[in-house]
Amino acid sequence: MNQKNLVAILGVAVVILLGTTIYFAITSNVSQSVPSSMVKQPATPVQPVANQPVPTTSQAIEKAPQEVISDLLKEDKNIAITILKSSSNYILASISAKPGSTVPVPGYMLWVANINGEWKKISTNNGECDKKLLTKNSFPNEWIVEYKCL
Repeated sequence: MNQKNLVAILGVAVVILLGTTIYFAITSNVSQSVPSSMVKQPATPVQPVANQPVPTTSQAIEKAPQEVISDLLKEDKNIAITILKSSSNYILASISAKPGSTVPVPGYMLWVANINGEWKKISTNNGECDKKLLTKNSFPNEWIVEYKCL
């Protein structure tokens, strides 16, 4: 092996070591800055709404689903809202970090219902969803089945 080949191999090794060092330094800084409120938590009902009549279409607020969710979450610049399902009285949305955001946002599902003319968070979950709670609030059964609520 001549000297040129040896220098080339050492140069490649140095570049690889520098790259991995920079990568791990950046990722360790991001993972350390996660506030405790952002840690994944088990599914819990946000606001159980019991024994209230299912609203009619005429009671529904004439807002787009994206706007309803943004209002409920007091949307900040770091979250992305994806409407998965919506009807006149129910919305199912996926909440996550916006692409390119440096602030970590745990992904979760948000179940929202229009109860007596007011949009309310019924459940948030990032794993299992509460079938009893969603059924009690008259969410469409096909949504509950499709998203495998237990």
